[in-house]
Formats: sequence, structure tokens, C-alpha cells
Amino acid sequence: MALNCGIVVDSTFDLPISFYREHDIEVVPLRVIFPDKTTYREHFELSAPEFYKKLSQVSEVPTTSQPPVGEFIEAYKKMLKRYEFVLSLHLPETLSGTMNSARTAAEEVDGEIYVKSTMSVSIGSAQILSKILELRDTETDKQIFLNKIDNLVENHLLLGVLPTLYYLEKGGRIGKAQALVGSLLDFKPLLCIKEGVVTPLGRVRGMKRAFKELYQHILDFADGKPVSLSFGYGEKPEETENFRKFLKDTGFEFKDAGIWQIGPVIGTYVGPEVVMISVLRHV
Repeated sequence: MALNCGIVVDSTFDLPISFYREHDIEVVPLRVIFPDKTTYREHFELSAPEFYKKLSQVSEVPTTSQPPVGEFIEAYKKMLKRYEFVLSLHLPETLSGTMNSARTAAEEVDGEIYVKSTMSVSIGSAQILSKILELRDTETDKQIFLNKIDNLVENHLLLGVLPTLYYLEKGGRIGKAQALVGSLLDFKPLLCIKEGVVTPLGRVRGMKRAFKELYQHILDFADGKPVSLSFGYGEKPEETENFRKFLKDTGFEFKDAGIWQIGPVIGTYVGPEVVMISVLRHV
């Protein structure tokens, strides 16, 4: 690699453990806590399929918690033994206290640590991380590298359609989408994460109309530039695959970055039927 940079992420990037091992990335896991107080470190002690199965068997929505500061300290110390500096990437502080834990840990460790947010979650964070790995291998100037990360974040959009806002509301992460609560039957809320906040884009009746609206938001964001898209699903991939096919049938050209299952922590808030799309604009 061109830059001697170690990378630490939290578990909400929802990539396979094998991916992190392949790229020597340290993962600090968030926790999912079920109503019976059973606590799991996501992905390490509870896989996505196991989570959605358990979710269907409980009457109350699970809660989540950020990693303890000590786990970040341990991850940073391990990385600084092998790398000149550390890049620590996390979901927005508006959605979790994870960034605060990471910052606190960074202040307690001797070494060069840059704590940044992807301003996204799940497939969005994963897509940004993949580009950062490419930059690490090609960029030679540390400050330019860090500036390019900021540019990636600015040129990214995470979109989603939820059949219900129940999970977001119960989890307390509903943000500006609170205005959509109580909408009529079969209306599908369209959401995005904007500046780290769950933000409503409107509501439509039925998935066909939702697909058309999502497509239009992607076109508007692309603004004539090429884009890469990642696709995310909760319990079952069928509806997300339908949207993926819908886009290809329109003739819209994009780089397909794959389809991924959303993990336990983010799944706690978006529920099992979410359709999620990560859009990265090439600049």
C-alpha cells in the first residue's frame, strides 16, 4: 500500500468478517440487546440471518448500544504497532454514541489517529470504505488522502424505502421522518440519511411508485455523472432485487457494487422489509 495507514471501523458497515481479515481492518462491534436482556456483539456473536429470525419471535423491538471505549483503545494500540497512523471510521454521531467513544479512546492513546464519520450506515459505509481502500493503495500524500475521504462522503447518498416506520420510531432514531408517522395504509415512506440525520423524501402508495421515486432521486443526485450503486435488504432480498432489475430495465447505466444483507444493529431500526440503496457519485 502507498500509505502506511491502519483502518478501524465499527460493525455497522455490515461487511463479512472475511473482508476485514483480508484487508487487515480492526472491527469494534456494537451490541444488540433483546427484551430478555441477552446481549450480542453484532456479526461476531449474532449473524444477520440469526438476528431477523429472533426479531420475528419477540414482541418488543431490541435496543442497541455503542462499544465501550476500552475496545477502541485496544484496537488503536494493535493498529499502531503495525501502521504509522490510524483512520477510524464510524456511523454518524447523530445516530449513535460510537463516534464519541472512538474520540475518547483516541485521546487516551499515544499515536496519530483520525476519527471520521462516513455520515452513512451499512451498505453506504461499506461502499465508502471500499473506495478508501483503493485510495490507501494509490495515494502518497496523507493530507490529500484525508481530503479525498471527505470528498467521498460529500458525494454519497443513502436512500431507503420502508414498509413501516415502526422500528425507527421505537428505536428513537426517526429524526425528521417523525412527520410521516401515522400515514395512510400502504403508503411507503421514502427516506435518506442527510448530514447524518434520517430525513423524509416523501411517501408514495405501493412499491411500484416507490421504485419510480427512488430512481428519480438517484438521477437527481447523479446530476449526469457516473455512479456506483450498492443494494441492501433486511430479511429477504426479493424486493431489493426487484428494484435492482427495475433500474437495469430503465437503461440507466451504473456500476453495480452488489447486494448485501443489512446487519443486526441497523436492522433493529429499519426492520426486516427495508429496501436500501447506496449511491456513490464519481467525481
